[in-house]
Amino acid sequence: MLNGGNRFQTRLASSLSNALANTNFLGRALRGGISQFENPKWDNFEKTGMRRREALLTHSVSGSLLHQQEPTAYGAAYGGRYNAYANVLYHTLDAEKSNRIYEYRLMAAFPEVANCIEEYTDNFIWEDERGHVVNLRYTDEDLPEEQVKDLEQEFQIFVGHFDFKNNGAQMCKDYITDGELFYEYLIDNSSPENRKRGILGVQRLQTELMEAVYKDKINGIVGAFIGRNIVYNDQTKNQVMINNVPYHPNEIFHIHSGTWDPSGEWVIPFIERARKPYVQLSYLEDAIVIYRLVRAPERLIFDIDTGNMPPHEAEAYIQSVQQEYWRSKSFDLDKADIIHKFEPQSMLDAFFLARSNGMEAVKIEQLAGGQNLGQLDDLQFFLKALYRALRIPVTYLNEDATAAVDPSSTLRDELRFAKRIIGFQNKFAQGLRDGFITHLKLTGKYDEYQLKETAFEIKFCPPSNYYELRRKQAIQLDATAFNAIVGNDCISKSWAMKRVWGLTNAEIKQNQRLLMIDAINQWKVEQAKANGPYWETAAALAMAQGGMEGGEGGDMGGDFGGGDMGMDMGGDFGGGDDIDFSDDDLDSMESDLEGAEEVL
Repeated sequence: MLNGGNRFQTRLASSLSNALANTNFLGRALRGGISQFENPKWDNFEKTGMRRREALLTHSVSGSLLHQQEPTAYGAAYGGRYNAYANVLYHTLDAEKSNRIYEYRLMAAFPEVANCIEEYTDNFIWEDERGHVVNLRYTDEDLPEEQVKDLEQEFQIFVGHFDFKNNGAQMCKDYITDGELFYEYLIDNSSPENRKRGILGVQRLQTELMEAVYKDKINGIVGAFIGRNIVYNDQTKNQVMINNVPYHPNEIFHIHSGTWDPSGEWVIPFIERARKPYVQLSYLEDAIVIYRLVRAPERLIFDIDTGNMPPHEAEAYIQSVQQEYWRSKSFDLDKADIIHKFEPQSMLDAFFLARSNGMEAVKIEQLAGGQNLGQLDDLQFFLKALYRALRIPVTYLNEDATAAVDPSSTLRDELRFAKRIIGFQNKFAQGLRDGFITHLKLTGKYDEYQLKETAFEIKFCPPSNYYELRRKQAIQLDATAFNAIVGNDCISKSWAMKRVWGLTNAEIKQNQRLLMIDAINQWKVEQAKANGPYWETAAALAMAQGGMEGGEGGDMGGDFGGGDMGMDMGGDFGGGDDIDFSDDDLDSMESDLEGAEEVL
C-alpha cells in the first residue's frame, strides 16, 4: 500500500500504522490507493503545531497513545432503538458521512430550526471598541513590550485570513449543522525564505469529504486527516476517480462538536439533539393542515319528511332524493343524449322543494366546519420542545408573552443561552490557538521569543448582553440574600450592607445622607400637594408675620434654621428650587451617625 522508499509515505505510515485497525475509513482509503496523491507540504508541518498535549500523554500510566475507542454494541442506530417507529423519530445514522450531513442540512433548512440557528449566528460575532472580533490574551506577564506588539500584529494577520466579520455567522451555522469544520492552511514552500512567511491564507474544505484519523480518540490526538479529491471529466462532467489526499494534523484547522454517537464512531453535531422534536413538529404541522382541509368545508343536513312510510320505503325515498340532488343533467356530445352526471351539492346552489298541504316541509340545515381549528396548543408544545432542545430561551418564541414569564427564569435561560454561544466561541478559539502556534513556528518567532504553548490564549468577544446578564443575576441574588437577612430583627441593617453588598463605612454614611435628602425632597413634594405650588412663599409669609407678633418666628426659625434638621431653610422658603447643602450642613448630619459609626 505505502511505498517505504518515499520519505513522505514512510512518515505517514509511521504516524498512522497504529490507527489502521480501528479506522474503517482509513482502511478503505488505503485500499483505494492513498499513494495516488502525495502531499508535498507534509514535512513543512512536521515540527509545528501544539505538541504539549501529545507529549504529556507519553507519561501516562498506560504508556501508549493507542486509546482507540472500541465500537459499542449500539451499532449505527442512535440510542440503540431498532423498531420502525424509532427509526422515524430517532432515525438511524447513515454509515456514509455525506448522507448524514445531507440529512442534517435538510433539518437545518426547516423554518423553525433555521430560526433557532439564526439566534446563535446573530449573537456569535461581536466587536470590541477596537473593532476586533478575536483577541490575544497573554498569560505570561514577563513578555517584553516589543514582542507583545509583534505577536499582536502577527495574530491580526493570521486571524484576518478567516475574515470572521463577514464569514463568522456562516461558519457558526455550518459548525452547528455539520458538527465539524475543516480549513487548509496555505503556505509557500518554494524556498526557505518564503516558508518563513508562515500561513498566507486558508481554504475551506468540504466537511463531507474530510475524515480525521485519530491516534487517540479519547484525548483528541489526530494522526492525520484524509481528504477525498474528486476528479471530473472536463468534457462529460462525470466523476472519473477519487484521489485520497493525506494532510498533516498541523496543516488543517479542525474543530468538532465534541459529541459522539453511542458507538463512538462518528461526530454528531449540536443540531442532532433536536431531531426528535423536529420530526414530531414537522409531522404535526402536516397533520394539522390535512385535518383543516378535511374538516373545514361546511356541509348540509337534509331533514326530509317521510310521513307514515314503512322504514324500507322511507330509506328508498331518501336515497331517491339524494340521487336527485347529487346528479345534474348534461348533454353528452359523444352519445348525443342527455345524461345524469354526478355532482355534489355546491354551497351556492339554490333548492326548490315542494310542500303538500298539511305536510311538514323538508328542512335543510347548515353543519359548520371544524370548530376547533384555531386551537394550536399541541403545536405550541412541540415548538417549545424544539426551542428547549436547541437551548433557545422560550421567550424568543413569543416576545409578546414575556410579561407572563417569571423574570428569574427568563434571566436564567438568557444566561444559559449566552454561555452556549461562548462555548461555541471557545471551540473556535481552541482551533485558532493551534493554528497560530503553527504559524509562529513556521515564521521562526516561536523559537526566537522562546515562547511556550501556555504563554497566551485566544478569546472571542462574548455577547454584548452576557456581562449585563451576569451583573443583573448577581444583583438579584444579593438582593434576595439582603432582604432575607434584614428581615431578622436580631441583625443590623448596616452589618448586612457591609457583608452582602460589600459597602464600606464611607459608602454606608453616604447612603444614609442620600436617604435623608430623599426624605426631605419627599416632604417638600407632600407639602406642595397639600398646600399648592406656592407653599414655600406662604410659609415664608407666615414665618414673617409670626416674627412680628412674638417669639413664634424665633422658635420656628430656630427649628428650621439651626436645630434638628441641620440646614438653612431660608433660601428654600425664599423661592429656591433645590435643597442646598453646605459642608457645615453635611457635617451636622454626620453628627447623628457617630454612634453608628463607632459600632461599625
